[in-house]
Amino acid sequence: MTIKKILLLTSIFFLSCSREYIKPLNVKRNFSGSLWVVRHEIATPEKIDLLLKSIKNTDIKNLFVQVRGRGDSYYKSEYEPGAYEVPENFDPLGYILSKTVNSDIKIHAWVNVSFVLNPGDYPPHPEHILFKHPEWITYDHRGRSMAEYTKKELKENLAEGYFVDPALPEVKQFIVNIVNDILLKYKVDGIHLDYVRYPYSGYNSYYKRHLSDFGYNPEARKAFKKIYGVDPLKINRFGNSKVKKQFDQFRRDQVTGIVKMVNKAVKQKDGKLILSVAAMPRYDRGKVVYFQDWPLWLEKKYIDLACVMSYTTRESIYKSYIDYALKTEEPGKIFMGVQVNKKTPANLAHNQIKMSYEDGFRGYIIFSFKHEKKYLDKIGESMIYEDPQFKY
Repeated sequence: MTIKKILLLTSIFFLSCSREYIKPLNVKRNFSGSLWVVRHEIATPEKIDLLLKSIKNTDIKNLFVQVRGRGDSYYKSEYEPGAYEVPENFDPLGYILSKTVNSDIKIHAWVNVSFVLNPGDYPPHPEHILFKHPEWITYDHRGRSMAEYTKKELKENLAEGYFVDPALPEVKQFIVNIVNDILLKYKVDGIHLDYVRYPYSGYNSYYKRHLSDFGYNPEARKAFKKIYGVDPLKINRFGNSKVKKQFDQFRRDQVTGIVKMVNKAVKQKDGKLILSVAAMPRYDRGKVVYFQDWPLWLEKKYIDLACVMSYTTRESIYKSYIDYALKTEEPGKIFMGVQVNKKTPANLAHNQIKMSYEDGFRGYIIFSFKHEKKYLDKIGESMIYEDPQFKY
């Protein structure tokens, strides 16, 4: 064999190996494709047009669009300032709804709940919730306001930014007011709650140390002390005493209380509207360090859908997230998350989608919209729906 032939065969071999092959998935039941769309991607008409062009003729039929990001709005809000990047007189939520009104695309208004300000942005804009109500911010286990935390301290304690305290009745009502404002003005298909939790609190097994503990707003402490007779600041947070468990449950109850109140508002507006949440994949840890108990919310019908943030590139970890979700015995009410960035191979995303389908989940949801149409087309082309209705 000549050198020329060897080089030709070698090049053919490497080309065939580099070609991304996806084995088709035959879909025989209802299975929905969805996108989490972060607020920056709906800030202008051009970005929304690009989004809708990217999902055209794909199996993406649900868009979870972020309309409340950091205490700002991507809709015409009665309660919070418009986002800085949104052109004057432009209504992102109104625009995307007008563009999808005669289509089979469902729009879910994504609302961040307790996370309201990015690190380093304190003090905020005069119209911001924390400028108007600085007393709503959460406090740590030393009685220190989160507002005093530097950007470096927030990062060291795995806190994404500044949070309001879910235990305050005023905070709960404010979130309900925002949801009611959206439902009054817009014909959305659902409300989606994110950051419906506390900041990371307590022991971290990776760093093998206790991080800051949050939920000690003065008014929250008073409310707990009124019930149990103990100031939470006096509880040994390193132990496992009865009163420590009571305070942990108290915080879980506060988050659940927000979900219940939003559920009531949504269902009073229209029983067919979908209430969903962005859910921690390890809910056992989520209940301990974030005080988020989304399996309970499914069981009690406080939510209609859980969108699990199962972000990983490792198949074994993704399988473990699926196993946790299956323990709820509610796979038909769960969308499994699939993280996608510019470097994510389509076959990796497809394999996670395939696993979700084969284990009986209601659908998948990609985080986030930041890729080209050809990527979604490639995933969609590998999914063969036996009946068009199974896309919805």
